Amino acid sequence: MAHPGNGVASEPSLRLPTQPPEKIKKKSPVKKIIISLKINDPAVTRVAFALALKNLYMNEVEMNVDNVLGVLASAHILQFNHLFQKCVSMMLTRLTPSTVRNFYLAGCK
Repeated sequence: MAHPGNGVASEPSLRLPTQPPEKIKKKSPVKKIIISLKINDPAVTRVAFALALKNLYMNEVEMNVDNVLGVLASAHILQFNHLFQKCVSMMLTRLTPSTVRNFYLAGCK
């Protein structure tokens, strides 16, 4: 599209707003530490391990029958005895014909 009077086509332009210097994110003085563990137990999933770690910060960790075995294995690896006992109690109260095999196999480990 030509501007009247100059005959030159105008290109659309995009101007991005710049942030004032005080709004630029500053680097945190705390260094990030990455801890890696090699765990060869297929019962220990990311979700189960995260639930076990969540136990450090919360009194009640919500878990269900689907992830109790993974949380139990994670608690064993992390040596969280209280959480381990909580998992055992949950397994005993939720024992059904469909869960008895998996609970028994976990007990054998």
